[in-house]
Amino acid sequence: MSAIKILFIALEFPNWTYARQWSYGAQMAFEEGFQENGVEFITITSVWLPRLKEICAGKRFDQVWVEIARNKIDDEVFEWIAGLAPVRVGMIAESLEYNHEEYDLNPVFSQMHLLVENRLRHLTHVLAVDEKDVETLNKKGTIHAMWWPSAVPRQYILDKTDPEPVNMGAFIGNAYYQRANFLRDSKLHGLLVKQSSPEAGTIYPYLFTTLHILARLFVICRLPGTRYALPLYLRHLRKIRRISFTLWIQALQSHVAVINLPCLVKAYPGRVIEGMAAGRPVISWEIPDRPQNRDLFEEGSEILLYDTPEQLASHIRKVISDPRMAETVASNARQNLLRFHTTEERVRQVLDWIESGNLPSYI
Repeated sequence: MSAIKILFIALEFPNWTYARQWSYGAQMAFEEGFQENGVEFITITSVWLPRLKEICAGKRFDQVWVEIARNKIDDEVFEWIAGLAPVRVGMIAESLEYNHEEYDLNPVFSQMHLLVENRLRHLTHVLAVDEKDVETLNKKGTIHAMWWPSAVPRQYILDKTDPEPVNMGAFIGNAYYQRANFLRDSKLHGLLVKQSSPEAGTIYPYLFTTLHILARLFVICRLPGTRYALPLYLRHLRKIRRISFTLWIQALQSHVAVINLPCLVKAYPGRVIEGMAAGRPVISWEIPDRPQNRDLFEEGSEILLYDTPEQLASHIRKVISDPRMAETVASNARQNLLRFHTTEERVRQVLDWIESGNLPSYI
């Protein structure tokens, strides 16, 4: 049986300020999943979309995988993409529904739902991180939707941790919305710290941005030699992304617990899975009204959940005072990851779902 051929259109950003917020696990890590599952694939990123027809000229694929909530792709290009393969998989790493306060916080969200709705007509399947969006999409009856929880490549799931972590919980990320309130709350003073992004002060953000300046110039100026320039770009991008992700995983080991503060997306972000991969107990905001998400990890055994600053403070104190309990939670979570939440396993699940129509089990 011949290998499945996939065109993978990965979302990427022109500078590191925006790119560092996009988890490797929701992007280039899919290549590792494709390789493990024997897939033949071609990867391009957003910056190369103007050269898409040139790159894919004369080629046919079994499937196209493309991020559809943030990628800037006009209707004409989407129409052309739809003709490349019988199966077109849209990836949505955002929630599609927000409240008025959340829309005010980020006006982009107000247009995202309409953008995705327009693109659905070009697709056959959708992967969505928000379980409620999956329910809504499947009710339409015109597309197949699957819930897509975060995953991490197997090679980044560590079996050893830093033996001398700082006795505080650490959060790495943007301090927007409710997060700022938690970080300022007096009940968490001395217990919770906002940690700097680990690649800060290294050469990698500069290399990333420079790479994309050069790539955009190459594309915009219509220079010849795409068949040579694209592989060179991808080789450097993979190296930068993978080294930066390794630094990220190492940084998540530096404190006794990884803290997931409230987020706008109604699903566990990569930080939760990646904290578990780093071998630290994860203490997460309990995402409301998402029962499947809650069932991914057993409360008290594989993850610790909170609603209030008082609960978060109590969990951090418990982790600090009871290292054996903390180690047990981290070890249990690691076993769960290895069984259900590697990128290699997630790609296999998606491929099986597309072929059979049977939804995977994550527990």
